[in-house]
Amino acid sequence: MHLYEIRGEIRKAIEEHVDQETGEISDEAAAALTSLEMDFREKSESIGCIIRERIAEGEAISIEADRLAKRARAAKNDADRLKSYLLDQMVAAGLRKIKGTRVSLAVARAGTPRCECADLTAVSAAFIKTEVTQKLDRAAVLDEAKTTGITPRGVTITYTDYLRVT
Repeated sequence: MHLYEIRGEIRKAIEEHVDQETGEISDEAAAALTSLEMDFREKSESIGCIIRERIAEGEAISIEADRLAKRARAAKNDADRLKSYLLDQMVAAGLRKIKGTRVSLAVARAGTPRCECADLTAVSAAFIKTEVTQKLDRAAVLDEAKTTGITPRGVTITYTDYLRVT
């Protein structure tokens, strides 16, 4: 997808040396871009335009992927409903197996039974499992560091820079 008119050598350097599957920029691409003899601001603006193109392309792909994922979920849900219907009908008819020429069907028992509890207080303590999870309260740490200027012992706070393309 090309949204901007960009000098051919910049686009060529990026398209020839960037892995289209991973987006990884090879050393050759970096060298090719560095070796281009042109104004740094012009080169930077052109690369910024390509960044915008890649972002727009990624968004378009995400939208299409979401659409396809919805279709996939709908197809799977449809298959699940049909399986449930057929299971109920086979059980009602007393059939455990149907062997056809195109498909065979069988009522099978799941390997692990489902175990549910309506009232946990009525269950013996021998069958109760208690789990404790500890987790860093990031918001409290950042608030403490912001308020006092002191980072709690055992914690490191780092800031990362990023390029904003507007």
